[in-house]
Amino acid sequence: MAGIVLGYQRGVPLWMVLLCLAALAVFVLRNKSEVLTDAALVAFCLLAGIFYVQVRGIQPADHITHRSAHLKGKVIEVSGVVLDQPRDAGSRAKLQRFILGLESLSDETACRKVSGKILVRMYAPLDVRRGSRVVLSGKIHAPFEFSLNARTSYREYLKRKSIHCVLSIGRKNPVWVLSRPAEDIYFRLQDFRRKLLGIFERYLSAEESYFMGALLLGERSRLSSQVQAVFEKTGTAHILAISGLHVGMVIGIIFVLLSFFPVGLKMRSLLTGIFIFAYAVMIGNRPSVIRAVVMAASMLGSFVFERKGSGLNALGLAGLVLMIMDPLCIFDIGFQLSFLAVLSILLFFPLLERRASGMRFFRRDSFAESVWHSWIVSFSAWMGVTGAIMYYFEYISLSALFANIIIVPLVGVVLGLGIFLLAAGLASSSSAWAVAAVLQAVLRFMVWVASLASQVPHTFFKISGVSLKGMCVYYSALWLIWLLLRAFRGRGVIDKEKGLC
Repeated sequence: MAGIVLGYQRGVPLWMVLLCLAALAVFVLRNKSEVLTDAALVAFCLLAGIFYVQVRGIQPADHITHRSAHLKGKVIEVSGVVLDQPRDAGSRAKLQRFILGLESLSDETACRKVSGKILVRMYAPLDVRRGSRVVLSGKIHAPFEFSLNARTSYREYLKRKSIHCVLSIGRKNPVWVLSRPAEDIYFRLQDFRRKLLGIFERYLSAEESYFMGALLLGERSRLSSQVQAVFEKTGTAHILAISGLHVGMVIGIIFVLLSFFPVGLKMRSLLTGIFIFAYAVMIGNRPSVIRAVVMAASMLGSFVFERKGSGLNALGLAGLVLMIMDPLCIFDIGFQLSFLAVLSILLFFPLLERRASGMRFFRRDSFAESVWHSWIVSFSAWMGVTGAIMYYFEYISLSALFANIIIVPLVGVVLGLGIFLLAAGLASSSSAWAVAAVLQAVLRFMVWVASLASQVPHTFFKISGVSLKGMCVYYSALWLIWLLLRAFRGRGVIDKEKGLC
């Protein structure tokens, strides 16, 4: 990971990296000292990360980036293959967005072969799916920059995805679909997802269906900016993006439903794992979803193979899987926030929970203790992401410390009601309207709580000028706090053993 960061942030000549890699390979093969060999292997991995980033940045002669400069603003015609599932890019305009793998490009002068990827923004509705071959006509331009903050640059985000240009297609621009792929399992799941979104639209109001689409099916593009702003201000915006919280609750609901059938724990875990994998494919391969699914698969696998699970090992495995899929994902804010929140929970929750249990504020297994544990989880996650939020978004929200106690449990209720509504809608049951009425009441209460929390004075602060060094100082202090809590835990265990003696 360090090699990827160095290779991306600092331009190291490729010949120098290759020379160092060759020298280290010879050293590892001829050296007999285990300590030096281990150190050389660490350096080799570091250089391999730098090498990957440097090679990834090399563009072939026919790449679109070499031709886009003199084509900007001109109407061109391109052909290629749709690389991802087209998504709605907003609720007001009928705008589709997808990535196109280029094959050829035509302008007023000539037609030539090109390579690379381009982001397509299309106002003309087109029935295409991933794998379709299309010919599109529109204007090419540089990606729009939606943020004045360079740390949240949309243009840099696309650059890490090897996308340097955008093709905008108006309603009157001609488009042609040359071929469509065969209907595979991915297509069927996407079709099923659209059907589920339609059920929400049928039984709920527009804004409520958009909210449930984001919460359960990963469709955030239609959420209004007002709703997003309320949850961002209260530090509860994480519920709007599918992550470990949602996947964990869905697993719990599936486990409960399967308990009504005569299947054992191993079979129940296996069936839940298959369902969660299909669910992840259906809602998309976002970093938070992949991380949550890999960790869930690790947990379910421990039940199947009767092994003790480890949260830190599962988190490390999820990070490895994501970095194999896309090494530059470590620069994405969503990746960083997702892993920081989970890592903080895994590190701090056991220590804080054990300290609180030792103080005996609540009776064991009481409702008050459950609320206290929920607050510790929220507080641990809040500590983990606060440094990154101050650095990237330049604000800090204290209302998250109390708003999550109410909103997070409500998310479980909403997800459960949402699943029951989808099941009733698929079965065309008359009970769907009753479930929808209850779901609407819970949704309105949750939004009301978030809105009320956002109006509490002195809980939201804009902070500017937090540098990378300041963020490192914050996490260094957080690491020191963890070490102190761990040391006090060890001291408490020793004192308890002495008391027993």
